[in-house]
This record gives sequence, structure tokens and C-alpha cells, in this order.
Amino acid sequence: MRVFFLPKVNDLMALTNDTSVEIVEVSVVTPHWLNGSENWRMDRLSQVREGRQMVSGNTLRAFIYALLDGRELVDGSRAADDQHIHDIQVLWPSKANTE
Repeated sequence: MRVFFLPKVNDLMALTNDTSVEIVEVSVVTPHWLNGSENWRMDRLSQVREGRQMVSGNTLRAFIYALLDGRELVDGSRAADDQHIHDIQVLWPSKANTE
């Protein structure tokens, strides 16, 4: 078994496309302002989704991290005109959701 530390969602997507790799588990490490606690946390993921937010007339990407415990962490712009995220698509489904 090998462990990878991937700084970006795009890195996870590239690893997912590598047929020589079987992804067994994915965790996300988040700062306090994203996870709502007082500290950094590491939580297991069940899904990663991407959507769009409007900020000052510009469309920006936002990521939604669905955790195994049922919580969702939204990494988007806190300066968004509207906190609504649209055009959401699943980027990474976990094996737990497909079994």
C-alpha cells in the first residue's frame, strides 16, 4: 500500500485516471476556517463535487467535500455575491458509495 499527499483536487483526478492505482481511501486536511473547528482537521471523504459561484460578476470554482460522517465542507469564495453554488458535478465518488 502507498500513501499519497495531494495538494489539489486536480491531483486526485489525475491519480484516479491512473489504471495502475487503486484508491482505497481519501482524506482531506482542512484549516479551522473551513471545517468550523478551532484547529486543522483530517476527515475521510465520501465525495468531491465542483460547482460555480458568482463573485463581483465573475464565475469562480467552488469545491464541496462530502465527508463520511455526513458533513459537507464548502471551499468557495466567502466574498461571493450569492453563497449559492450552481452547475455542481461530482468529481470523485468514493468506493464506499459505489459498493
